[in-house]
Parts: sequence; C-alpha cells; structure tokens
Amino acid sequence: MLSPYAVPNWICGLILAAFTLLVVMGGIKRVSTVATKLVPFMFVLYSSVMLWILGCNAAKIPFAFKMILKGAFYPDALGAGAAVAAILQTLRWGLARAFMSNESGIGTATIPHSMAESENAVDQGILSIASVYSNGFLCLLSGLVVLVTDIYSRFYGDH
Repeated sequence: MLSPYAVPNWICGLILAAFTLLVVMGGIKRVSTVATKLVPFMFVLYSSVMLWILGCNAAKIPFAFKMILKGAFYPDALGAGAAVAAILQTLRWGLARAFMSNESGIGTATIPHSMAESENAVDQGILSIASVYSNGFLCLLSGLVVLVTDIYSRFYGDH
C-alpha cells in the first residue's frame, strides 16, 4: 500500500486494523461519528479525481459511451449469453447487483438512518434516496474512467 515510501504492508495493515478496532469498539455511535466525517470527504475526493480524469480525457468520452452501447447491444459481445433469455437474466442480475451495491435492497441501510437524530424523518428519507443515486453516479464515473484511460485493455485486450 505504501511501498513507494518503503513502509511494509504489514505495518499498514496493523494501523488500519487498530483504527478499525477503535471505531467498531465504540459502538454504533462512534461508527456514525466517524462515517459522518469520513464519507463526505471520501465522496468529494473520489468524485473530484474522477471528474478531473474525465476532464483531461474529454475527447474520449464519446468513445466510452460508444463502447458501453456496443457492449450492451451487440450479441457477439455477450458470447454464450447472446440468447434473449440470457440477456434478460444478465440485465436482471446486473440491476440486482447495482441496487445491492449500496445496500438499498437489503434493508441494513435503515439501521444508521434509524439511529440518526434529526428534526424531520423526511430528511432521512431524502438522504437515503440520495445515497442510491450518488452510488450510481460513482459507478458511472468509475466506468467512464476505466474506458477513457484504456485501463481495461490491460486485462481484456482491445475488444
């Protein structure tokens, strides 16, 4: 993790494990306090970097959308799953995974929302809905960055 700075991986792991233990041992309130401070910072930092990368590669964004559409609608890109039933199953499981990627379909996301101390319950509902869309936004940014930077070709070649 910090190998460019000559810090062994086991030391990084030990520090992260100790930090995680301190947070988790504090109970749901401490997890909430840390998440309240850390998650918005992570979202802004990640989104900013992804938007910066996309801005630097703006000319390649139309190509990225072309690749997305090509991959979604060309049967040869799906290989053995080109049959209609396989496409429907792929869409079904893909959407199910997308909805589950931020726990919106599981129900565990309600636990921190129920612990929140807010004046209006509607505010918590709006925040919960916003988390689903912000997760989709991050997934879109990540996918576009993978396509515009050609990182995928290292693993899959030029398809």
